[in-house]
Amino acid sequence: MRKYDIRVSYLNGAHIRYNLAEEFIRSAGNVNTFFKEEFMGIKRITVKSPDRAGVDITYDCEIEKFNQSGERVEICWKKGWEDWAGYGQRTNGRVARGYIGKSTGWIPIYLLLLKSNSYGGRSLCHTGIKSIKGLGVYR
Repeated sequence: MRKYDIRVSYLNGAHIRYNLAEEFIRSAGNVNTFFKEEFMGIKRITVKSPDRAGVDITYDCEIEKFNQSGERVEICWKKGWEDWAGYGQRTNGRVARGYIGKSTGWIPIYLLLLKSNSYGGRSLCHTGIKSIKGLGVYR
């Protein structure tokens, strides 16, 4: 039975840590289901998988506004994380531009989509993001 380390950070500075089994999370639908009614007070929900080096963001109030608005974003990666994200050569290793989307799995993660009508993209790992800023809405 695989266990996932789930960390919830609140806007008031509080942090709560959960260690949940995969079957328990899947039975609820997805990891965010546990916190739906609290989203107004939550800053970030992260999930650490036992077999991955990075930490996946399943909810972040800053990134969520770009996901909801459809605004094009520019992400500046921390040194050493550019190639992990797959955009190192195209962007000279520092900046990537695209749109924010979200996967539909039982651990929903944010994705960086190259075009607004893309079907999929690379996952965003919060430990690799230095900054994120909006570039405006293009539709």
